[in-house]
Amino acid sequence: MIKANTLLSCCVVVFIGFTISACNSGVAISNSEDSSINSPIVSSGTEAGSNAIAQIVTGNATGILPGGVEQASEIPSENPTPASTGDNIDSSSSTNTAANANTNADANTDTTSVTPEDMQESEPQAQPVFTFSLGVDNNRRALNEGSSEGTTFDITVDPEGEQDIEVKVRPVNLTDQQDILVSLEDSTLDRDDERTSVTFHLQVNAQPQIQHERRFNVIAQSGDEVRITELILDVKPINVPDVYLLIGQSNMVGRTGSNSLRSAPGESDDTNSRIRQLNVTDNNPNLFNSPEDFIDSRAVASESRYIRARDPLHERLRPETGTKSGSTVGPGLSFAKAALTATTTDIYLVPAAWESSGFCRPEVLSSDFAWNAVQTSNEALGGVGLLDRAITRLNITLKDTNGIFRGILWQQGETDANNRDCAEVYSENLKLMVERIRREARVDQRGEAARGSQAAIPFIASTQSRGEDDRGDFSLWDSAKQQVDSVHRGISGLVPYADWVNNDDLVPPAFPCGSTGCIHFGPEATREIGRRFYSAIQRVWDSGIN
Repeated sequence: MIKANTLLSCCVVVFIGFTISACNSGVAISNSEDSSINSPIVSSGTEAGSNAIAQIVTGNATGILPGGVEQASEIPSENPTPASTGDNIDSSSSTNTAANANTNADANTDTTSVTPEDMQESEPQAQPVFTFSLGVDNNRRALNEGSSEGTTFDITVDPEGEQDIEVKVRPVNLTDQQDILVSLEDSTLDRDDERTSVTFHLQVNAQPQIQHERRFNVIAQSGDEVRITELILDVKPINVPDVYLLIGQSNMVGRTGSNSLRSAPGESDDTNSRIRQLNVTDNNPNLFNSPEDFIDSRAVASESRYIRARDPLHERLRPETGTKSGSTVGPGLSFAKAALTATTTDIYLVPAAWESSGFCRPEVLSSDFAWNAVQTSNEALGGVGLLDRAITRLNITLKDTNGIFRGILWQQGETDANNRDCAEVYSENLKLMVERIRREARVDQRGEAARGSQAAIPFIASTQSRGEDDRGDFSLWDSAKQQVDSVHRGISGLVPYADWVNNDDLVPPAFPCGSTGCIHFGPEATREIGRRFYSAIQRVWDSGIN
């Protein structure tokens, strides 16, 4: 607000906190609000003082006033108050003057200068471009189980910008990943590196494979942009036989009674071209007169090494007739028929059981005819001959067929349950036997990692008969038999990768007993035990064994 008063030859102007006095002696500028600032005196005479006032009143109010005092950047536009004495200033003239001053003040207000550099910095930055495309050379390929080369897919991206693209490979389902090794060459791509590859390897598993699909997603991401493409692997199982070891005593050999074999075409014991066996020598003690005989290939296997499997499995096929003389059945053939549903290859059975055998010292035969893993000083126990013979037969078969050792089936317990001293150590002896087989089995396509005391080779134990008929009652067990039975039922806690077969319901009248009494299973029960052996080994496979 500008106020102008005229007193004779002096003029006083109050300008936004400053008082300017112009008289004949000069112009004085003082701060009306802050007394601490001294009012400078412009001593240039009347003409100079008049010019200074004119500059302020007319609005030339930019920069620094004479004397170094910084003036206001804006001049108020209120009408000045008329003087109370002396000549009055015309109000319209004052208004116009103030308006002009206001206009000129606006026009001359200082503004911050903008340099070209400032303009460049204020320009918006270029936004990153995340858009890209994803492609594979082929989204479906065969994957051969056990192949050292594996199967490779080439992956390419085509980015529109300079941003990195992260690549991952993930299974569609968790089961698609089982036993598969995935190798991604480069997980980060960009404009200068647009290609990578992924290779899949399927290791040979403990469980036989059938042809099936595995699915994986290639997932590429840049910023919020995500591209997914699916890869399909057609799994081709390894083309080598599945080998199973059959051990134990008479119920594994088969004591189902005479004329229980049903081997005509289409009958339950008919042969199958995909089920073969080692053509073993007979269970004749005269063939094994020394410990060395149990590991002699000529004593444990016939010259015609491999034949179509037929019951009784533990009898040798006579080349002159092409037949076997016995007419009983064991659980091995019905097991193999059930196992065919889970494999595309042939099955080879290795029969190695012996009647009335156990860890106990035999009552009639030499001490060699026992299943112990090591020689022992325990007088109640026998030797290692039967286990030596079983491992020898197994390794002959693995070598000749290049097959894979898939599992051990154990049907035994009656002999050790008849001796309290043997029953007391049955658990430890069974454990040592399983560990030795897993350790000494010939290395197959699964490699060295699949051998050792704790190797992932399934072991299945089968319970004893509880049958009862007019020849005797085996449904009531004494403490020794219960002790052996508890080992079978708790086998998975004794050794890894193990399960058991429950035969408590396989009793007369639905399942008649076998020869000599109900200590032996009859033919229908024996065939059912074979099928249950397969169900048990399938449970081990399903548990995630590899």
